[in-house]
Amino acid sequence: LYKPALDEKSIQNVKFSNERGCSSKLNIDDNDKRSMNTVLNDLKLIVTNKCTNYVCQISMLCEFFVNAIKVVICETQKQNSSTSNIIGSLNSNVSELAQLLKQMNNECSKELSKFKEQKNIMTTTILKDNYSQDLYSIDDGNDDHTLNKYKTNSIHP
Repeated sequence: LYKPALDEKSIQNVKFSNERGCSSKLNIDDNDKRSMNTVLNDLKLIVTNKCTNYVCQISMLCEFFVNAIKVVICETQKQNSSTSNIIGSLNSNVSELAQLLKQMNNECSKELSKFKEQKNIMTTTILKDNYSQDLYSIDDGNDDHTLNKYKTNSIHP
């Protein structure tokens, strides 16, 4: 039961959830017969796809990284190879995975800084124009960047 590599279309069809986690259809189960190269190619497609959600892309890459390791170990065990062979297989792929992560970080950090700029403008505008007690936070999925500390009851003119 060979599963083909993901194509551009299936990458675009990945459903990102609005929650902090990331729901994805891209799971590799234990019985997956895909080779490590196929997994790496799938990763490349995810990385080079437009960065729509930084947190989700990172979490998906990590999920793939773990699954990729599982695939290598599983394949190596099936061939009754020694532990040193498993480690060798992993080593040969980890550097490529690390490069992918670095590339994605570079591409996404530009998007992220744009988003932060827009958010700062929004925050300033809301704090100036909105004196409602209902304003608690603008949430980008990162707990460190909420507006909880800027509750508007102390900002009345």
